[in-house]
Amino acid sequence: MGRLLLLWALLLFASVIADRCQEEIPLPKTLTLHNNELHLHGPYRAPLGNQSKIHFALTVPSYFRFYMAEHDVVDMDVELLDSREAILDLSMSVWGEEMMSAKLEAGNYAIFFTPFSWDAEADLKNLCESLVLEISIASVAATDARVAKLPNFEQTFIPPISSEAIDVELSHGTAYIYDSSTDKDQERFNIKVNTSDIGYSPIYHSHWTFSLLSKPGTNPLFTIEASLGYNFLTSGNLRLLLITPTLALLLLVNMLRTKTPHVSEVEI
Repeated sequence: MGRLLLLWALLLFASVIADRCQEEIPLPKTLTLHNNELHLHGPYRAPLGNQSKIHFALTVPSYFRFYMAEHDVVDMDVELLDSREAILDLSMSVWGEEMMSAKLEAGNYAIFFTPFSWDAEADLKNLCESLVLEISIASVAATDARVAKLPNFEQTFIPPISSEAIDVELSHGTAYIYDSSTDKDQERFNIKVNTSDIGYSPIYHSHWTFSLLSKPGTNPLFTIEASLGYNFLTSGNLRLLLITPTLALLLLVNMLRTKTPHVSEVEI
């Protein structure tokens, strides 16, 4: 009787996990474009016991870009295939980020997700993993027209934020706010990419430091919100880091060792 109860409990547990993979925002089976465009970004659950697929159809030549953040349950590789299942692009980093891009003709395509595990005892068929994805698709004609209208900057422009200004506002108990979408600098933000710097090591462009000191009798909790918007389809990869002084020092030491020709750390 005890063995039957244990077996029933294990089966129930496995069923709950499998169901949860489908209930917690599962990977879409198809992508629906509106006006020949799509931009998808967020966390999705993927089963690990079998290969997952996302299908989409294009009616006009289009640009395609795919990104998947690092994942830690198993290694997950991705492939972009056409209607004949010929591989057009793939990404097979080990436990790392996955990225694909292509210029596609009208037709039917699919993104394949293939999980890998080196643990022979792992029960993958009853497990799932959270994947943070970003997928963008837009017609070649519309994208080229938009890019042609963008200003051509020869230099990197960083928003005029200073660590001193942040500390002054915080020391007076007020909030520091900078919003480039409403500021006069909204059209000037630009990061110039030097092709000689492209590689696997990150490049740190700028940093800001600040101190959070609670006053006696006040709640020692603070709220920070920082966001960076850019065109995912036609731009590179930009990130914001919130780090402690200790980690900032480690980044500086690493930058000096690798001789990265840029400012050391990014602190927002």
